[in-house]
Amino acid sequence: MRLAVFALLGALGCAGPVEVTRIVSADDAARVQTPTFAPVAVVREDGGRVELPEGTRIEHGRAVVPRVETFVRKLGNDDVIETDDAGRIVAVRSPGDVIVRFVPGTASSEPGSDEVRGTLASADAEHGISIGNHDLVEMRGRLSPGDAIPSGGRVESSRATGVLIGGTIVFTLAYAPAAYVASQSPADKALFIPFAGPWIDLATRPACTPPAVPAGVSLPIDPCIGETIARAALVVSGALQGLGGVLALFGLPTHSEVVGGDKRASRTSGVRVSLVPTGMGAAAVGTF
Repeated sequence: MRLAVFALLGALGCAGPVEVTRIVSADDAARVQTPTFAPVAVVREDGGRVELPEGTRIEHGRAVVPRVETFVRKLGNDDVIETDDAGRIVAVRSPGDVIVRFVPGTASSEPGSDEVRGTLASADAEHGISIGNHDLVEMRGRLSPGDAIPSGGRVESSRATGVLIGGTIVFTLAYAPAAYVASQSPADKALFIPFAGPWIDLATRPACTPPAVPAGVSLPIDPCIGETIARAALVVSGALQGLGGVLALFGLPTHSEVVGGDKRASRTSGVRVSLVPTGMGAAAVGTF
């Protein structure tokens, strides 16, 4: 039972990985890409995006994609779909003469769709998708606390230390007297049990019975005052132990976050911010 409790507390206290997104130049992408931090899209100069399949790598100004049955090409605002004499889609041309070629007869684009699906032509399947001089590459990966981000910054973990320490102090101040009473009184052994002990002891204590006195005689003090104080102390101890435990649980978990580099993101808040080039410069976009 104790091992299970410790395992649960350990799981609550460990920060998990955080998703990191960076938008960098093609040269930087080729330099920083790793198995856990990989390119996911090419961001065109006009703001359009070319989604990249898993396993893509950046080499010599190109996104070299793995051979897949169907490649999905997201269309930018200024992209042009090229067809042959038979009306078959053969390529998608982007500004700057950046061309993605498809095997004729394999590519299609539904009316109103913003993508083309098909098999890349052998040249593109071998050499990849061209990246213009002003295009950028979106990199993404899940990194754990302590990991350095190849393009700058690092993943750190933090917790509400003040809440954790405060909860631990409150619990200790409430539990220590109860444990001492349990060590001295065989009838109060239940107080050794944290959190539930005071309530168990309170529920199982015998009721106080005042001694019999002759009619018309009153005792100078309430003979049950000691029992009343003991019951009040049990209520206070149980409430404070519970409060301390709740505060400690709130302060125990750690939270992963990205610090440094050109952006800051948080796993717990779900924030992801990226810099995307526009015709007027750059814009910050993200999810909140």
